[in-house]
Order: sequence, then structure tokens, then C-alpha cells
Amino acid sequence: IVKTASEELNFDIRYFSIPLMVTYDATPSLHVSAGPQVGFLMCAKSEYHPVTRERFDEQHYTKAYKKTDFGLNAGVDYETQKGLIFGLNYYLGLADISNFEGVAPTKNRSLQLSIGYRFEFD
Repeated sequence: IVKTASEELNFDIRYFSIPLMVTYDATPSLHVSAGPQVGFLMCAKSEYHPVTRERFDEQHYTKAYKKTDFGLNAGVDYETQKGLIFGLNYYLGLADISNFEGVAPTKNRSLQLSIGYRFEFD
């Protein structure tokens, strides 16, 4: 979403991401993790032109963005005694994913909240 003083412009860029995380068990319940991530562009679509911001019906702009993304992940998980897991991850994209020259760098950022449950198998 790009917000200007007069309008809000929506676009959808989807990557298939593969993180490689190293986890440190700070306590039996608290886990801290970090590591690199590589992403592969699946699709990009928008209702406006990425440079001119001219509005039109939804079009695909997969060629407007680079096929790979690279960045860093950091996260923390907390596990309760009953097996509930609450997680928070942040992804900081380091690569400029835009194929347009003369525009500001475009980088991915994401914040992920998760809730899970650990199943015990004997």
C-alpha cells in the first residue's frame, strides 16, 4: 500500500520465501532466532502503473520486479507449559526488488505474528 495526501494505491507482490534460521534457546520457554532469507517472485499485480501511478484495471507487473529477494529475519518464540507457542518475526529486505531505473529503492519488510501448538509424540 502506498499512501499519498489524496489517495491510497494498492499493489500485491508475492514471493516464495526460504528462511535459514539459527535458534538459541535462551530459556526452556524462550527461543530467539535469526538468519538470512531468499525469496523468489511468484507474481506482482497492481491497479496503477508503478512509476506514473496512472490508474487502470488490475494488471500483472511481474517483469517490473526482480525475480529474487534477499534479506534478514529475526524472531522470538515463547512456549507455555501447555504447548502453546506465540511468535513474532521481522523480515528486513536488503535487496532492491524494483527493475525501474530512476526511482527510489523498493525493499520488502514484513512483521509476522504466529500462534501454534506443540504436539507431543511418544
